[in-house]
Amino acid sequence: MTAVTDLDLAALKAASLNLLGTVPSFRPVTVWLSGSLVEGLGNPSSDVDLYAAVDGGLEGIPMTRKASDHGILGKAQDNIRFDLEFWLLADIDRLSLKLSTLPIDDPSKNNLHYLEYWESEFIHRLLVGIPIIEEFSFETL
Repeated sequence: MTAVTDLDLAALKAASLNLLGTVPSFRPVTVWLSGSLVEGLGNPSSDVDLYAAVDGGLEGIPMTRKASDHGILGKAQDNIRFDLEFWLLADIDRLSLKLSTLPIDDPSKNNLHYLEYWESEFIHRLLVGIPIIEEFSFETL
């Protein structure tokens, strides 16, 4: 599969917005598409990866999995599989601070495991992401 075309992107955005409208107690600061489909690495079994920055807490938001730093809702709608990840702004701010203190100029420091797997994954998904709600808030992140 190649990178998402403009037509595919419009369809993914519409399907994503439709899905977001079904999530109770959900007031995102911003939401973006990311993952293999956006990067052109997808295949016919790929799901749609959505990331949401949320202010406050995750209480009341339905989730199928909960990690220490984010929640995930796996859902199928309109014959499309979605993974919607919820990240708290406070955790994103902590990650930003941690990233800004990465000792890249100190050759005596081993930075190999400075970031947790999910932290580096989140940073990557943010960098390649395409905003679908509140583009300015997305750019701020």
